[in-house]
Amino acid sequence: MSYVPPPAAGTSRPVPNYLAWSIISTVFATFLCCTCISIPGIGTGIAAIIYSMQVNKKLNAGDLDGAARASNTTKILCWITTALVALAFVYFCYSLMTVGVDGFQAQFEEAMKQAKQAR
Repeated sequence: MSYVPPPAAGTSRPVPNYLAWSIISTVFATFLCCTCISIPGIGTGIAAIIYSMQVNKKLNAGDLDGAARASNTTKILCWITTALVALAFVYFCYSLMTVGVDGFQAQFEEAMKQAKQAR
């Protein structure tokens, strides 16, 4: 059995960047962009990706406090994006259940006609 010494004083644990979570939540927000609820999720997801990339830059520069702040901001933005995606998914399922697939398709086609006429 080998001895593992305790961490030295002043040594901090690594700062998570949440890059995978921010990318996955942004992709799901993009897939559900047909609901108005998910559109802000795309923006918060992109912001989360930007902040998650700042975590590594600040760690490489030796700015541990800045990296921790960027990591915390990323986590908050990821939770907001995930919540918006979940709400959009629930709304999408509710819409499908209430109007049915045929009704949903008819509403979609009508919206496309109005968009073409607006051009």
